[in-house]
Amino acid sequence: EAERLELRFAGGKLQALQGADGGKRALKRLDPALIGTLYADDPGERRPLPLHEFPAMLVAGIQAVEDRRFNSHLGVDPQGLARAMWANLRAGQLVQGGSTLTQQLVKNTLLTRER
Repeated sequence: EAERLELRFAGGKLQALQGADGGKRALKRLDPALIGTLYADDPGERRPLPLHEFPAMLVAGIQAVEDRRFNSHLGVDPQGLARAMWANLRAGQLVQGGSTLTQQLVKNTLLTRER
């Protein structure tokens, strides 16, 4: 049942809830409604968009973070693979990946989440 509440904050944190009748209410955890999942079992939850519908700054930012040599290779980046292999050997464990955006797209489109 819905109820009108007054929220009291201190130091940027919710400190108290008060009802319209002036009575205090117990603080509760309020989770947002789930509108979708990242790894949906139902492919209908994913809606592919054409590249031109994404802001250019978003595309450039993803390329800079995920595959800065995107425009310099044909889908596989030998330099990136060598860098990741060297870092993993030095650490003695898997600490870096060398996959390109193209490889990630193929993996996420054609393969299942199971390894």
